[in-house]
Amino acid sequence: MASEKTSDPSALAGRLATKEAQPPTLKMQSLNMVDQNEDVVEDDDDDDDGDGEIEYLWKEVGSPFIKWLDDEITTFRKNKPSSPVFTRHQTLWQDFFSNLVQQLEANGSASHQLTTPPMPEVEIELLDSLHGRGCPCCLESDRPEEGRLFTLKEESGITKSVFLRLLRDKMYGEEDVKKYQYFQDVFEGGLVITGFNWMTGSPNGELWGVRPSKFPRLYFLCDGNRRASS
Repeated sequence: MASEKTSDPSALAGRLATKEAQPPTLKMQSLNMVDQNEDVVEDDDDDDDGDGEIEYLWKEVGSPFIKWLDDEITTFRKNKPSSPVFTRHQTLWQDFFSNLVQQLEANGSASHQLTTPPMPEVEIELLDSLHGRGCPCCLESDRPEEGRLFTLKEESGITKSVFLRLLRDKMYGEEDVKKYQYFQDVFEGGLVITGFNWMTGSPNGELWGVRPSKFPRLYFLCDGNRRASS
């Protein structure tokens, strides 16, 4: 098992200036952070890749859902049997996410969209929990993405159950387990999620990507069995 949380979650906030008039406020949510700071980031990227004209509003459903998921992961990490075998580790977490889907189906919330309007795509970036803390806008721009960045897609929109299923299959899938060993230079075996970050724009609370013109991105803080050299 990796490290456990030692403090209550809090929000970090910063401001992103993308226009000369009335710049929106940038908010970064982290379920594993206790510090608060503000950063002003100049956005000189006018690239319109992705679907930047649409505001995917997140705070009503997506934000509480991720908080719930964080609590479930924390409880499971405290109680799950320890397994040094990679395939067994993967199976334990596959079962965990499958059980969460069943819970959502039982309470009738599985089909709830995470955003308004429905979000067809969201990027997931995995960050080392030792080095990924802080506002995502302050991450090094040249950080490696191979094996650490993937996309969850669902044309009709990413619901709660779709999110869990896609995440399960991407991180803990069975078909070619070796390719899911993220951070092979840092960790031996599989990863556990220890926290979440994201950035939202105010006042509407839309979920942002690396730039407002990109599809939204979520940042997962991860830990695992660290190699001696890391």
